[in-house]
Parts: sequence; C-alpha cells; structure tokens
Amino acid sequence: MQARVYIIVFFGTLALALGAIASVNWYADANGVYRGNARQEEARAYVSALLQSPYGLVAHNDERSVKFELARQTDADCYTTGSSHEMEIAANTFPAIRDHCTKHINLGLAGGTYEDLVTSLSILLTHRHLKHVFIGIEPWMFRWNADVRLSEQRDVNAQARKTLGLVDTAIANDHFDMAANLLNGSYFYANVKRMLHPTPTETTQNFKEMQKDARNLLDDEHVFRPDGTYHYSVNFMKATPTPIGQVGNGEYKIAKPYLDPTLTKEFENLIQSVLDRGIDITFLIMPYHPKVLECGSKDVCDAFMAVETYARKVAGEKGINVIGGYDPAPMKLKPDDFYDVMHVNGSRLHKIR
Repeated sequence: MQARVYIIVFFGTLALALGAIASVNWYADANGVYRGNARQEEARAYVSALLQSPYGLVAHNDERSVKFELARQTDADCYTTGSSHEMEIAANTFPAIRDHCTKHINLGLAGGTYEDLVTSLSILLTHRHLKHVFIGIEPWMFRWNADVRLSEQRDVNAQARKTLGLVDTAIANDHFDMAANLLNGSYFYANVKRMLHPTPTETTQNFKEMQKDARNLLDDEHVFRPDGTYHYSVNFMKATPTPIGQVGNGEYKIAKPYLDPTLTKEFENLIQSVLDRGIDITFLIMPYHPKVLECGSKDVCDAFMAVETYARKVAGEKGINVIGGYDPAPMKLKPDDFYDVMHVNGSRLHKIR
C-alpha cells in the first residue's frame, strides 16, 4: 500500500513538473513558436531603433533573433558571420574590412554555428549590394547542432534551408517537434531567462541608448552598436585579461565528430553556390590564447588541426582567402592580447593576418 502511495506521489510530482515546464515554454515562448511572431516583432522593433541610434543600444537578450533581423533590415556590401570570436570585427579594428568594404555589418553571435551561417546566408543572398562575406570558422563549425540554443530557432533555420534548396535535416520543424519542444529543457532555460531579464519593447519603454562616452551605462550592460559589433560591459573589461593561471584549455563546444561528412559536403556546395553568384568569401580563423596551444587537452588541438586543415583545403580549391589561424604564434599575439581563453582583445584584432 505504501509503495503504491509513493508511486502515485512520484508520478504526480513528475506530471506537475512537466506541466510547469510546458506552461513556461508556452507562456514565455521566447521564439514565438506557439503564439505567433511576437518575438520576431520585438527583434524588429529593437533593430529598427538600433539602426537609428548613433552609438548603439543595450544588448538584447535574444541575440539570434536580433542578428537575423539586422541582416534583414540592412543591405551592406560586406557582412561578417560567426561567433563571439568575431563580434568586435569592424572597419576600424580589422584591416581586411577597411580594405574591402564600403559598408560592413557584423552578424557574429555567441556560440554561432553552421546552422546560423545557413540562416544568415538565406537572408543575405537576397540583398542587392552584397559583395563579400567574411565567414568565421569555429572549431565546432562542422558538427550539427553544436549549440543547444538552436532549438529556439528551429523553424527559422528550417525555412532558411528550404529557401536555399538544402536537403531537410533533423532540424526541420513539424507538429510533433513543436509539441516535444514544450518539454525542451534548453527552451525552458531561455524562457526563464527572458522572464527574469525582460527586454523592454516599443510597447513598454524606449530601448536604452548608449551615450557617446558610455557613462550612462550600468557596469553590467553590454551594447550592440548599429553595425552589429559588440561593446563589452565595464564589469567584463575589469576582469580582463584572464590571469594566465586561470586560462582554460579551450574545450568550449569541442566534441567529435570534428568534421561531419554530411555537413562538410553540404558546406562545400553552399559555399560554391555563393561564389557562383559572384560574391567573394573570406574565411576567418580566429586565434586562441597561447596557453591553449600547449595542448593541455589533446581533443582541442586535434579539433584545431582537423578543422583548420579542412578549411584551408576548401579555401585552396575554391580560391578563397583565409585570414588568421588558431595558433596565435605566427601573428605574434601574446597572452595580454586576449580577453580570455578564446577572445582576442578588440584593440589587437589588427594583428590577425
């Protein structure tokens, strides 16, 4: 009898917990999967305000939606895609941008993946003035679903793949996926984050603009500039550079397979389709902290070798320029040139060649 009570209590508690997760995912709905496109409308309003601001706005929580919307609302001749490794690249920080671009927009986003590249290109290839795309090649670039936050953009990526004529993958969205997503832990995390740290919208208050001297910002406020580049918070900058003894081994997102054969085949076809339109491509391989290249983690160095070798091979075959490399030594980058284990200080980006 007592065992039966325990079973009932267990499954009752489980049902309540799952119900709570589903309720939060339905109510907050960070990506507008269940209740229309409210999230996209918010990103649209934010980007519209961002492009009209002289110095930028306090960063929006829904980074992916913002960067994709920034791609939609701009028509520059040059764009940079990638992860946080590339988020400070601009004409005044990176010589290649200054030398090749009239107008440049940075679409780099935290944890950027191959799927994000696909979504960005599906938008950019509709632009009239597009001439050059700088593509960040991250060590996790050639592995499917390398960022859990992709679940927030499954429908967007599925539409992007359809637009580009790519074969459907497990990312595609259907009714079953939408129902299962109600219990998705990563989507639950994103929704809780949104509820705890809501972003002001056009219906509540104006987005917070950064003043020229940035003195109106709180110490923990990051900023997106109108060109999509990132302005780090006071708290972040105070904590840099990371003391050498605290620098990690660079394992963030490193996992096998380093080169998924189905993804690399699709990547090569996608890159060729961009080149066939007369659009130039440059691969950006952003260096890691010198300590990482001591190979305290063999997996990290194996991933670096596999991914960089492959990227350079594809570039050589297709006449694509490559800037940088995971090893900072050829660029004479020192520990103090890095914010942390894998982010070059924005004032040192000019050293990357």
